[in-house]
Amino acid sequence: MPGGAIDAGKEPGNDPTGDGRDGCRGTGATSSRRPARTEGGFTLAEVVLTMAILGVITAALAAVIIAVFRNDGGAATSVTDARDAQLVATYFTRDVESATSVDTSPGRMACLQDPDNGQQKLVEITRPDVTVDYYWTPAAGVSVLYRQSCGRRHGSSNGAPLARTLSSNDPPTVSCTPAAQCLGSGSSVTLSLQMANESEPYSVTANPRAALSSPSTTSGGRD
Repeated sequence: MPGGAIDAGKEPGNDPTGDGRDGCRGTGATSSRRPARTEGGFTLAEVVLTMAILGVITAALAAVIIAVFRNDGGAATSVTDARDAQLVATYFTRDVESATSVDTSPGRMACLQDPDNGQQKLVEITRPDVTVDYYWTPAAGVSVLYRQSCGRRHGSSNGAPLARTLSSNDPPTVSCTPAAQCLGSGSSVTLSLQMANESEPYSVTANPRAALSSPSTTSGGRD
């Protein structure tokens, strides 16, 4: 400008870039714009559909969990029945094999002379040094098989449960073959049980040693 006039819109030293723009412009505050507010979300139809799908999944999972627990319960019952059957077989076989007499008639028991819980005599087995009574008693919809021993040398023991889940509709039985005698030649004694949770009965058969060692007889007698 002529005469060194200074532009009124600018002051010396305020143009650091030399491009004629005011050095103060653009410094300090910056402009920001808020994003536009949207109406995003789920529609009622989407919520209803999601709840329906979750309901189906939850029902399926519940069915699987219930089935697992039922299978576990059934497996535990089968294990208990198998253990009881093994216990019965062990004691009954030992008692019968060493028996000197086997009494299957109903009546009083040598080891349990005053029954007070509805105990029913099943069989009484006499061994050389001890007498063993097998009896059963109903309990909470099932029957329980007990074994109790007594003798002058050993005293009397408390009844020990051998099988705890017998069917109350099918009481245990003991039979001898032949039926007329339990200790004769070739005789055998069979104990039959029906577990409440099993479809087939369980039975164990033992042969008294006295029967095995008895001399056989024929119609013509001995030579």
